[in-house]
Amino acid sequence: ADVDPSKRTEGEIIFNFMSDDEKVIKAKVTLNAEDYSAACNAHNQGKLVMVKGELIGSGRTMVIQNPQFKVLTETI
Repeated sequence: ADVDPSKRTEGEIIFNFMSDDEKVIKAKVTLNAEDYSAACNAHNQGKLVMVKGELIGSGRTMVIQNPQFKVLTETI
């Protein structure tokens, strides 16, 4: 993301998560400016987030397309 928040149009985040067979998978997602800001704030506050979308294979890092992003109320 652009370092100047007023110029951000989007931001990229990389998640690590466990697959059903307990392997660690990396998934990259590009969020719009509003969701990216909310994700950064959630991270700073230790809150959980949820991203739904289509998980596409792309080498060792997967890509989440058409993301739906939500900050959850629970904390880590």
